Amino acid sequence: MEVQVTGKPNLFRPRLNSTQYIAKVITNSVVYPDLYDKELQDSYGVMTPEELLYALVDDAGEYQDLMVWIQQFQGLTKGLEEKIEEAKN
Repeated sequence: MEVQVTGKPNLFRPRLNSTQYIAKVITNSVVYPDLYDKELQDSYGVMTPEELLYALVDDAGEYQDLMVWIQQFQGLTKGLEEKIEEAKN
């Protein structure tokens, strides 16, 4: 889905679905268990890595903790200035 850019007729940008984005970041970051393992997915009765993630981590607080930890581990919580200073050192 796309949304129009304010003040720019005929210019559109993609709309970010943050829930799907976070689920994809987590599933691509988790090494074990392999969320892409078809046999594991079948054992939980799901079809995608994201659905398997939701089946494995069914506690909202635990999911939130995992999301925060992975974002910090991947460096997604650092601002541009912090990244510049880190690169200088």
